[in-house]
Amino acid sequence: PFDTAQVLRAAAVVGEGFEAELVGHLLDRDTMFVLGELQRALDLGVPIEDLGEGRFHLPSEVVQRFRSELLPSLASAWNRRLAALLADAAGGGDGGADRDSTEAPGDGASPSVVGAAEADIHARSAHHAAQAGDIDVAVERYLAAARRLAEQGAADQAIAYSTEALRILDEMPRTPERRRQAASAHAVIGQLLWQGSGDGGVYPLDRARTELQQALDLLSDGDDVVLRAEVRRLLAAVAYDQGDPASLEFALEQLTEATRELSRIGESRKAARLLNDQAAVYVAMGDPVRASHLLDQSLETFQNLSARAARSAQREGRSLTAEERDDRREVAETLHLMASLPLVVPARPGRKEEALARAQAHAADAEAIYEQLGMQRELARVWQTRGRLARLAGDAASAREYLNRAARVQLGLGDAVGLAATTEAMAGLLGDRHDNAQALRMLVDSVRLNHGKGSPRGLALNRRTLKALAAGMSDAQRAELAPLVIAVRRQLEAAEAQLGRVTLPGE
Repeated sequence: PFDTAQVLRAAAVVGEGFEAELVGHLLDRDTMFVLGELQRALDLGVPIEDLGEGRFHLPSEVVQRFRSELLPSLASAWNRRLAALLADAAGGGDGGADRDSTEAPGDGASPSVVGAAEADIHARSAHHAAQAGDIDVAVERYLAAARRLAEQGAADQAIAYSTEALRILDEMPRTPERRRQAASAHAVIGQLLWQGSGDGGVYPLDRARTELQQALDLLSDGDDVVLRAEVRRLLAAVAYDQGDPASLEFALEQLTEATRELSRIGESRKAARLLNDQAAVYVAMGDPVRASHLLDQSLETFQNLSARAARSAQREGRSLTAEERDDRREVAETLHLMASLPLVVPARPGRKEEALARAQAHAADAEAIYEQLGMQRELARVWQTRGRLARLAGDAASAREYLNRAARVQLGLGDAVGLAATTEAMAGLLGDRHDNAQALRMLVDSVRLNHGKGSPRGLALNRRTLKALAAGMSDAQRAELAPLVIAVRRQLEAAEAQLGRVTLPGE
């Protein structure tokens, strides 16, 4: 029967796995009608598998047969409509704007996609947009899926979606907009390679830097200045984590150029967002005085903006806008950097307790903001800092709790750079209580992570910790653990022979 065949054709366009409700929206029929026709198809011998909760499955050969029966124009129209429906279901639709009669149902309803993650729905929308020939829409939705997965720490799948966006773009004539999209895809991949780890292990920082450089090379002076500045910021962040002198100079150059470009087009607020990044680089270069000046400037700017935004949101009974949330994040980032200064700059004689108390207060305020914003990666970095500060203050129990908490989150997110620093801090804490064997084993993990990620700066921190551990051992421990100390030292030397050896400020 025609109605039964039409339901099966629509289901085949959705895919081997399909939702009855989504098929109904595609055909402008209710779900009960679709379910009835699926039952009739089953009675006629079509091998439909009911997966429960309105989801069904058709074998591949059946899907291909029903797709082959469709007029190309109808297949294209259905794919275009499915792309719009799924974008709405993911919260990424355009609210019905600029749709023709082939797209979403006239009542503006959106189907619910049971059990599906938002990123997967974006990717399905992208697939159908590509099938309909809407290339630019497909690319944007693949990138939306990649960004959503990146937030969840699913780096491998996010990179796969970004790579699919690039594959589609490579097959099309390169317009200015598609060049911008390609740059965005490379930037997403670069950020994922920087921040995450995949199923096959950590991603090296030099791979991230290569992807980001490709993104920057695609953007000419006349292109999106804000996107170009963001790519420069990411390049600087990767170079900062590498941490050798040449990389730190490169990071500073990128941030200076990004600030200049944003200021030139009147984006002073976005330019101010780079103050914290510059301050972090100056700390790594051994110039905490200049860093402190930049942090004070950032805190004054964004605390004022955040206070006004909070009053406005409360008065209007609304949530913070995306830009206002970014302002709050800048405040947290500044406070966190301020909290970390006592870890690199010794307090003046007689002022250590006061300096540590002030740092912990800054860290606690940063922690509260990151918790409010749901930023787990940054929150774990703050816990790591709080653990280090607690160790300096002699509070081993609090230090251990903060570091363990940080490590759990970093493991879950695949934050190799953060985890390397946390395990290095744990090694130092274990050394304080003379559990040097476990401290050395912890240090082995940190060296492995820093080597795999490609961070000379991280290896320099490992070297400093190893030196402190060896110096704090008793003669008996030194003799007992000599083979393990030698093994860690050789591991470090091999890693530094490959990546280069750097000297930390104050060494």
